Amino acid sequence: MYDQHWKECAGSSIGNAFFSWFLNLYLKSSFSSLHLFQGGEIPFILITEWADKPGKEEAEPAFKLVSRLHSLLLVLLLELKYIGNVHGDEPVGRELLILLASWLCDNYMKDPLATLIVDNFHLHILPSMNPDGFSLRRRGNANNVDLNRDFPDQFFPMNDDPGAHQPETKAIMRWLEEMHFTTSASLHGGALVANYPWDGTENKKKYYYGCPDDETFRHMASIYSHSHHNMSLSEELQMVHIGTIYGGMQNWNYLHAGCFELTLEISDDKWPNASEGRSQIASVQLKVDDNERLLKGLPHPFA
Repeated sequence: MYDQHWKECAGSSIGNAFFSWFLNLYLKSSFSSLHLFQGGEIPFILITEWADKPGKEEAEPAFKLVSRLHSLLLVLLLELKYIGNVHGDEPVGRELLILLASWLCDNYMKDPLATLIVDNFHLHILPSMNPDGFSLRRRGNANNVDLNRDFPDQFFPMNDDPGAHQPETKAIMRWLEEMHFTTSASLHGGALVANYPWDGTENKKKYYYGCPDDETFRHMASIYSHSHHNMSLSEELQMVHIGTIYGGMQNWNYLHAGCFELTLEISDDKWPNASEGRSQIASVQLKVDDNERLLKGLPHPFA
């Protein structure tokens, strides 16, 4: 049933056909969308233990409302996000995140790991950041811009004009202004490596250049990579640095939103078969589970 409904969705239509079916099937999810962009909206799924009325806006728990006032009670709330399909020709993350959402909702109160995740996190899942690129089977968006080079950069004055950002980039930036995410991962294809800040260096030379929270990022990347069988065997994992990126999304998350984001290259093949995608679900589950122990040791974002 899942495959049938997923195949019916192409490009921006993922926002209606598939998500309407998903919400009618599962009670522990709600559905919203980021702001309008070229050709439609960017929908995402929120999975949480209090989302009992699919498709309807609900009164949120008191601690949730207080947290939006930057209360110290925010420490009780772990807001996590997954983003897939940043590059239109890398659909493996798009598929995997829908599988993750389905697995969580299918196994809540049945599987201990699924129950732990749903009860302890607000998990925001954005399957496709770039549905236009997906429809066109190309890396860039409708304007053929690489969205993972479109964010302001800390080392060089680029992408500093807010009006010049792509609609998808603006939507992500507004999303992070509205939600105080603690950790995040964007899922890509075409390599096998877990990447984290910094993406580049201040002199544009290629060498390892860790950020102030390098130890924490190393731990996060290690948890994921060692639970991913193919990645744990990959030579790319052992490389000090596979290249430099400027204008990337994960650096912007860390610097401007206080969100610890990994960029996960989860498959050598940009268009893998379905069986390979399903085999990777355990790695994503473990990364979510590890956040509870990891984040208890992080400083409060508003301290």
